[in-house]
Amino acid sequence: MLAFHRRFVHHEDENAHAIVVLWAAHTWAVQSFTRSPRLYVNSPEPGCGKSTQGDLIKFFSHNPRVLLGTTAAVLFRLIDKESPTLVVDEADTVFTANGPNSDTIRTVLNGGYAYGQKVYRTNMNTMVIDEFNAYAPVALVGIDNQAMPPTILTRSIPIKMTRATRATALEVWDEYDHEGYREYLEAQLIRLRDVVPYREKPDLPDHLTNRDAEIWRCLFSVANAVGGDWPDRVAAASGSLRWDEITSEQTKVLEGTREIFAGIKVNALAGQDLTDRINKTDGLDFLTAKGLNSILAAYGVRPKKSNGKSMYRRADLEASWDKWLDPLPIEEILPNLPVEGLGEVGEPRPVAMSVVVDSDDEDIR
Repeated sequence: MLAFHRRFVHHEDENAHAIVVLWAAHTWAVQSFTRSPRLYVNSPEPGCGKSTQGDLIKFFSHNPRVLLGTTAAVLFRLIDKESPTLVVDEADTVFTANGPNSDTIRTVLNGGYAYGQKVYRTNMNTMVIDEFNAYAPVALVGIDNQAMPPTILTRSIPIKMTRATRATALEVWDEYDHEGYREYLEAQLIRLRDVVPYREKPDLPDHLTNRDAEIWRCLFSVANAVGGDWPDRVAAASGSLRWDEITSEQTKVLEGTREIFAGIKVNALAGQDLTDRINKTDGLDFLTAKGLNSILAAYGVRPKKSNGKSMYRRADLEASWDKWLDPLPIEEILPNLPVEGLGEVGEPRPVAMSVVVDSDDEDIR
């Protein structure tokens, strides 16, 4: 499987080939595990081979179903009825402001990461509560537009793709050219399912703790069952294919307000204006003025009315920046100070500035 996989896709991190293969193998024995990590195949731009990678995941996996746009109702009913491996193509379009039922889809994908999770719905014809199984392996394939919810990222293994160089020789993928191999592969993976230990808790490297341990445990079990150098491969991959840092959407928004005010010389901005600026700066195209109000209220920041507009004041935000965000590096602060605000040796000192704001509110002015 590994040699076959390398023929069609390029990965800068060689470990990614092994993890895609192991992840696909785990789908054949998914009922033996208490957790099924999400596989997040992403790239910064089109043309990096994501579609081919998604096709190969489908080719290798047990009972695959490719979703091109869906709703939460379809999602959990499909999982309950067919126990599939889900390959969500164009996942970058799901969790945006225009994504259909994105909050409910996120809930199903988050909950379905753990064995035994259910979705409950009332049957309006019988008034009986119906139960739907939500546990299933899921691969998400899409552009990394920074909209993927952190709760999904923390349950996933990232497979970051980049464009192959012209010198990289890859074969063109067509699944119909390999139907015979698929039949052979299925027989081998069914045999693997029978030898993977049920609910095993294998030894893990010291760097895998808490949620990371949950994510990787099933892949270590598969690697141990296969034997050879596979345990070493998965151990190496668990060190390189991890999220360095995951920032919540709420924190990104608060960081966005600080970045906006750092680049302007006004003491307040209208809610819609601040929302639009954050969306342009951070690519949070799902953010609305109502959403901004809700997020900042959780940090204790509320707008003040002025001339009929809801205005966010720099002074109100500063307390939240100090409490919730890491301090800005000095090199990010100094460029925003006027030249006369620097001492002879370059240290900042207070600067008096006159700022004009279109507002009748004395506090804002």
